[in-house]
Amino acid sequence: MWRMRRNNNRAGALKGAAALLLALAMWAVAPTGARAGEDHAQILAAEILVTRADLAQIAKPDLPLAHRAGFVERIGGAMGLIPWLLVVAGDEDGAGEAAGWAVDWSGGPGEVKALDRFLAKLSARHPLDIDAYDIGITHADLAEARAIHDAYCAGCHDGEGTGEPDAELVARDLFWMARDEVPEQFLARLVNGVKGDESIGFVNPLTTRQVAALWKLYTFH
Repeated sequence: MWRMRRNNNRAGALKGAAALLLALAMWAVAPTGARAGEDHAQILAAEILVTRADLAQIAKPDLPLAHRAGFVERIGGAMGLIPWLLVVAGDEDGAGEAAGWAVDWSGGPGEVKALDRFLAKLSARHPLDIDAYDIGITHADLAEARAIHDAYCAGCHDGEGTGEPDAELVARDLFWMARDEVPEQFLARLVNGVKGDESIGFVNPLTTRQVAALWKLYTFH
């Protein structure tokens, strides 16, 4: 059914692009530097990968029902954002198809695999620049990453395992997540999942090097 709505949804995505462009302009006036969340192409690529990671969680047969409901909701929200990001990237065909998914996504078993196939194609056209984060990390970088984790992440994530079974939007243990998910998908969570505040337009406040160090910390320690 979403295919029949594609043209109408593409028009809606194009209208929404104006709002997104304004938001991206606000991000651009934040203090400059090698921040992980300032590259709009990387934001799109990471959002696609994070959505695929959430789809992989839904596919787990032992996933608590509350967790599944939370992932379905989050994927629906992502599919509302991805069309706008695709318009900004100049991929109007992808935006139209993604907008169709935004309308029809319900989390049904048949939809999970179909949406993942579509996102895999999008990811091939809009890949995350893994090389930017697969860099040499020093002991000092890892120490800083540990300090960032202890100060800002540990309070919600440490010792949580897969999360409270009865909660929909759970905080899971980041070290567990790094081992449970495809490495580039977990990296994408760090790129798009860490947010600042209103002073920097909610852009990721961490530098690319800090994100790279966190990725290594969670994955190998």
